[in-house]
Amino acid sequence: MSRTHISLVVTGSIAAVKTYDLIHSLQAHGIDVSVVLTDAAQQWVTRDAAQFVTDKTVLTSSDIDAKPKQLTTLFTASDAILVAPASADFIKQIRYEDSTLARAIHKSGKPLIIAPAMNVMMWQHPATQRNSKELLARHIAFLGPAEGTMACGDVGYGRFMEPAIIADAVAAKLAKKDHPAFEAVKNTLTAKPRLPALEPQLATTRGKNLLLLIQGSQDVLASYSLISALRTRGFDVTCAIAPEMQALLPAEGLATMSGRTIYTRHYQEDVQGMEHIRLPEQADLVMIAHATADGVKELIEGGAQHFLSCIYLASKKPVVLVPSCDTAQEPGESDITRLKQDGAYIIQPPAHLALASKQRADAIASELDALITAQTANTNISGQSN
Repeated sequence: MSRTHISLVVTGSIAAVKTYDLIHSLQAHGIDVSVVLTDAAQQWVTRDAAQFVTDKTVLTSSDIDAKPKQLTTLFTASDAILVAPASADFIKQIRYEDSTLARAIHKSGKPLIIAPAMNVMMWQHPATQRNSKELLARHIAFLGPAEGTMACGDVGYGRFMEPAIIADAVAAKLAKKDHPAFEAVKNTLTAKPRLPALEPQLATTRGKNLLLLIQGSQDVLASYSLISALRTRGFDVTCAIAPEMQALLPAEGLATMSGRTIYTRHYQEDVQGMEHIRLPEQADLVMIAHATADGVKELIEGGAQHFLSCIYLASKKPVVLVPSCDTAQEPGESDITRLKQDGAYIIQPPAHLALASKQRADAIASELDALITAQTANTNISGQSN
């Protein structure tokens, strides 16, 4: 049996624990495997172990940044590139070619196979679906995701396809043969994917739980004012902030204001934590404030480099977004329209109200109340008309 050679790119999904099984399955088909590990993947796969299993040099993101020609040489010697597991964020990187590794994959000109693995909500998210459909339109092959139970306990599409099936399909691809596993992705795509909608019973719920994702680090006083206004309206507020913002928004101060635990750590620093999934589950709705232009761009593109973006991608609860009113960071109207089309609810208080003023915070809280009430009224009208 003549041996072929592939480059296996492993990204930051918990399904990376199946990497060694996948390598063995590929080798059983006479395929030599060279491994490339992203930083996130190294939580589950070590360089030494991967090198032992493949008997080949393993490249990491650090290697690629230091000596990018190593990656070019590796891809040139490969018959195909397999990204498995492929996280939502890396699928986004491949579509937009916005990382060194993604650009090198495209530049190689080699056949590309993507095997997604992520939470069911992340796969069903409008941004992830957009990215996947675009790559499929470019004739990039997908293996999965499969339907089943996720590591988080959810059930649905998003599960990593079994390593033996992936290996069979890759071997067929290299032999220029068809394989049914490449058709599985078609069952997982939604015509018009949307974010979760506000539930009508929320209007009558006492002590509504709101998860506040504080995105704009420049809006320090605005964040405190908003928490106060929301609590006055009867919302129980839990805050989530990125670690790099702790100097500006100390967790202790936010906890004192909200009365709830403050989360700052990126979920990928804790294999078992999965805060990007668990935090929204504990809330009735998620609010992103005050959303910057760069932050909104990442939400639209389906990126998950940042803690707050991961929560947005995986949220099972409705998402309400408050754009920043800082002229230097205010999102564009077209981006806001895109979020609306995806199913996000947008609150834009009057522009003349000062960023950190009590009046602006009160206006946001008031609009949120009105939004929830209007959703109930619309649902009742729709039910009566039916």
